[in-house]
Amino acid sequence: MLNTYLREVIHFTPHKPLSWGLKSFFANDHCAYATAALLAFEHMVTVDREVQSIWLHKTTERNNDKGLELSRSQTSIDSPAMSAIPIPEIASGNPSYLAKATALKARLNAQIPADLRLPPSVLDNLPLDVTGIPASCGLLSAAELAITELDATAICQKIAAGELTAVETVTAFGKRAAIAHQLVSCLTDFFLDEGIARAKELDEYFKREGKVIGPLHGLPISIKDHMPIKGRWASGGFLASVEVSAEDCDMTSILRSLGTVFYVKTNQPQSIMHLETHSVYGRTGHLEVRPPSSPSKDPALVSEATAEDPSATLAPTVGIYGMKPTENILPTQGYLFYEDGQDGFPAATGPMCRSARDIQLFIGAIISAAPAARYPALYPFPWTVPAATTLWGGAKKLRSA
Repeated sequence: MLNTYLREVIHFTPHKPLSWGLKSFFANDHCAYATAALLAFEHMVTVDREVQSIWLHKTTERNNDKGLELSRSQTSIDSPAMSAIPIPEIASGNPSYLAKATALKARLNAQIPADLRLPPSVLDNLPLDVTGIPASCGLLSAAELAITELDATAICQKIAAGELTAVETVTAFGKRAAIAHQLVSCLTDFFLDEGIARAKELDEYFKREGKVIGPLHGLPISIKDHMPIKGRWASGGFLASVEVSAEDCDMTSILRSLGTVFYVKTNQPQSIMHLETHSVYGRTGHLEVRPPSSPSKDPALVSEATAEDPSATLAPTVGIYGMKPTENILPTQGYLFYEDGQDGFPAATGPMCRSARDIQLFIGAIISAAPAARYPALYPFPWTVPAATTLWGGAKKLRSA
């Protein structure tokens, strides 16, 4: 699954000073989690409870320094009170806002098929770490689980070799995305039926021509909400900008021509620039620590993914890879922004992936489509990856202290 999401990878080290750690873990990954939520769901990661404890301890120290007193029930990681803090179902507003937001949330909920709904016995007893639920809930077969554990490069290779079909691939990812959404609220639009229809066309082409239509033939990709896909819901981070898109943006048009399959769109924060994803569609939860402990958004879905944001960073705690290229390298023409003409924070777009090699697959495929020919403001740079032996004077052994 590919979700074009801009993010650069940071490393959260709990041993750094508190000011650095909180900034890295909470401020810098403000737009990464809806895609990363799906990614990590397909790449099983576990939470470091020592890191959680350190964060809670440091938070308590900071509050005490300010003269604030917190009870143990508010600071203990094992306290039931931790999950009892009320979190609004959707971002709050006046009655008109709430009515429209509630209607959007109801539309999304109705898109999840009845046969893919998790039973109350699961939803009412969620653990802190929910990454094991896709394998244990019984909604995915062993073959489907195996497909969703592959990275994008392996998926494309297997489809090109006739070892997988596009239909069975998008079906597996679509089912897993539905599971992820019910656990962490990471989607804004679910249209697996359209994805399967597109996959059937690709499979028929492969059977008839004996070759793939492009380098990303049959690869499921999730797309951030503000990247228009023709006929699907989108927004620029505010309720007033919600639309059903009339046309593809440049990115989704290029991806479609390369053979990708769209099947979901992922959540984003209000204004697309906030510390966590809490929007008209609800609050996206972290895969490993249930709300309200962590921010969240898109990693639940990824074999690969696309995103865009002026300043976001992806925390590696979700177990995925990402790259934020220089702005105006990959296409953003047609994206919905929170303010037309805003150029104070240049935006870039890039992939969120299951492996480092998927970054090369994605960016190389996009650059091969000559996006600068569509939009002259883009820099027509070639995509080259230097060999390890040419970096820093050649490969050298690490020197031990």
